[in-house]
Amino acid sequence: RVLFRSKPGDKLVLEFELTEAGTYDLAAVMTRARDYAVVQLSLDDQSLGDAIDLFNTPDVITTGLLGLGSRQLTAGKHRLAIEIVGKHPEAVPGYMFGLDFLIAKPVVRE
Repeated sequence: RVLFRSKPGDKLVLEFELTEAGTYDLAAVMTRARDYAVVQLSLDDQSLGDAIDLFNTPDVITTGLLGLGSRQLTAGKHRLAIEIVGKHPEAVPGYMFGLDFLIAKPVVRE
């Protein structure tokens, strides 16, 4: 689990490694709470869809498993970047981000 507190424009970059090249379905679970940010995810400098608003009140919850699309990836190191792009109008100051886990599941061709 990774927690990150920051301000708009800041970026957290996490590196992970794949042992085999191939097409991977990507998914993640993140935290949602009243002081969490709106974030933009990217992989190897390519956007993984629209920005994600992680605001929730009153409880701290997860996003559940969010699909982030499929990507053709090489074996070796890859960089997941999380950029703080803002906050929900009702969010309290904090610009928090929490990543519970990232999944890169190989797509099996039959």
